[in-house]
Amino acid sequence: MIAVLCACQPDTPPLPITGEIGLRHVSNSENEFVFALTNQSARAISLRGDRTESGRASAWDGWVACHEGTTGLWTPGPYTLVDGMPEIIEIGSARQLELVAGFAMPDEFLRDYRAGRCKLTLRLADGSLVTSEEFQP
Repeated sequence: MIAVLCACQPDTPPLPITGEIGLRHVSNSENEFVFALTNQSARAISLRGDRTESGRASAWDGWVACHEGTTGLWTPGPYTLVDGMPEIIEIGSARQLELVAGFAMPDEFLRDYRAGRCKLTLRLADGSLVTSEEFQP
């Protein structure tokens, strides 16, 4: 199961306005991937999600796809089922949000693609998609 968690970085200086919205892989650990969602557009963007007890947010519309490197065919990863009503999590203009795509338990899907390449795609509240660069799980 994948959960995408958001942790705001309010103390960082504003980013330059370039018109770009990006999703960059930052690091891996045994059971999670860390990304930076950067909003360098002149408007706020938002995600559907909910808040966790730790004060972070869990994005509802995110998925990982991987390929083993030889075929180049992308295989979608496991999806998370959600229930209830989502909140709208806003990322202001010139701000960055840290996203953690975490796995609740060791996942066979990730083990199958350890030597391959993966990418994370997020659907923003307005329906647009933001996809990370490829990374090694």
